[in-house]
Amino acid sequence: MVISGMDNLESIWHNQFLGDSFSFPKLKSVEVNDCQELKTIFPSCICERLLRLESLTVKSCGSVIEIFDLRGINLKEKHSIQTTPQLRELYVDHMSNLKHIWNEDPKGMLSFEKLEKVTVFLCPNLENLFPASVANSLLNLDSLVIEGTNQGLANLEELQLSGKEITTEWLDQVPKHLFGSLKSLELNDDESTVLPLDFIQRFGRLEKLSLNSCSYDKEIFSDGDPEIKHLVLSGLFDLKQIWKQDSKIHLNFQNLEILEVRSCFNLINLMPSSASFQNLMILEVWGCDGLKNLLTSSTAKSLVLLEKLEVFDCKMRTEVVANEGAVPEEINFRKLKSLSLVYLQSLASFCSAKHILNFPILESLVVNECPKMKIFSEGVMSTPKFYKLELNWKAIEQSWDVDVNTTIKQNMEKRLLGREDCTNPSTD
Repeated sequence: MVISGMDNLESIWHNQFLGDSFSFPKLKSVEVNDCQELKTIFPSCICERLLRLESLTVKSCGSVIEIFDLRGINLKEKHSIQTTPQLRELYVDHMSNLKHIWNEDPKGMLSFEKLEKVTVFLCPNLENLFPASVANSLLNLDSLVIEGTNQGLANLEELQLSGKEITTEWLDQVPKHLFGSLKSLELNDDESTVLPLDFIQRFGRLEKLSLNSCSYDKEIFSDGDPEIKHLVLSGLFDLKQIWKQDSKIHLNFQNLEILEVRSCFNLINLMPSSASFQNLMILEVWGCDGLKNLLTSSTAKSLVLLEKLEVFDCKMRTEVVANEGAVPEEINFRKLKSLSLVYLQSLASFCSAKHILNFPILESLVVNECPKMKIFSEGVMSTPKFYKLELNWKAIEQSWDVDVNTTIKQNMEKRLLGREDCTNPSTD
């Protein structure tokens, strides 16, 4: 269906279409050009009846404020019904008064997950492009072109992208001035082997970056990357390093507060040997079998604000703070409240060097399923008189005059003795 040059047209759809008997089961393409009196392209009563629509083009309609009017859809009454339009291509051009493509968030009632290509040109008053639920459902979007908008995506704060080769396909299509307010970016299932150096740089105010099930096998970050506060890396099976060793890349991450790394099986190094993460508060590492140690002593000394450290199910890790053969020094975990070491099959100690370790406000120490751990630290260790201690899923009552090393050693001896009793049962 093509409608063009109808200057006096105020409505495409007659009021009689409000009845339930009208639908458009075969309508696949709609193009509306140069209709200056139109305010809305699709009223709410029509939106749910265009399930076969695959292509929509709207151009040079100077009075149109919104394309899809969803205000008449009662989401509460229809919360259990979900419709999925077949819309694959959306083209909007020269719309001087357009404020919204969707004027309300359909909240899952209308899922536009089939969308593959969105092009928006010269819409200077556009306030936002996608409502949250629409943006989250765009699993097949592989082309987004936006030019000539004063706002466009300037107010968008969260964005999820999923699909094959997201970064390489988007790199040449997304103008650098867009996403000026973006704070959270999530990339899923990107089959590109390298995260292009200038991709993340396009999001200058980014605070949280999540990379999930992507195929990157090179270092992720370059010198110009933004000052991210929250970094999540999950299911990056081929990744060996996050930052290039012996570089100053990590200096751009002085604002990093939360680092979560999960199921990165081939990751060898978590942080550069000289890295300093002075604002890091939470460090969680799960299922990274290739890591042998987590931190160097110099990096550990820089973690002055660290509150939570959790290491879970990493088969190759032998210690948390590496023994670099250096002169013993004092390491103060002055803000650390929670330390958990769980399912670490090769862990022999938290630190095998003779460093002095201070945990002045420690509230919880958990050591579960670490069968090779015979001692916590070779050096002196200072902890509060009272804190929660859990060894092998049992709460341990701490005596003020017995340190953690002694407790762990005694617990290990009891376990070994118990095994001997099981393997050598007494006979009468």
